[in-house]
Amino acid sequence: MKTLPNSIVIAVLFCGLVVQAQSMVAKVNSNPAQPDLSIEKFLFPPTNDKALRVHVLNNGSAASTPCVLRLTVRKINGISVGRVTEIKLLPIPPGKDKWIVINAQSILPNNVSLESTTFKLNADATGTVAESDEANNEIWHNQ
Repeated sequence: MKTLPNSIVIAVLFCGLVVQAQSMVAKVNSNPAQPDLSIEKFLFPPTNDKALRVHVLNNGSAASTPCVLRLTVRKINGISVGRVTEIKLLPIPPGKDKWIVINAQSILPNNVSLESTTFKLNADATGTVAESDEANNEIWHNQ
């Protein structure tokens, strides 16, 4: 039986390692970077009882695309409703955040403050942004 020279054996092993490495890189690159929008918190400004300041964060590894921040009032004075207002949410770079003001004046009676209602907020309510975690886009108040 004839043995191969060490240099050929080493070359064959090296080629095998290169092919394995290329395969691993291809698998990593098949999962493209994605944004991940989440609503971190919201605040009621003391000067407007129908508005809300919303803190939206992109926890993902890519910028988001333009989408919608939707406010849905579900209950007013204990009565179920489905009143909706929304604003455009501009792209947010990865790891960055934005404070956005949304006003519910057009969907609330004059004598009702937003804080006294039950509502939900949803970043990317239209589902236009493909995200790494779709479950953290929504937050409720007085649920």
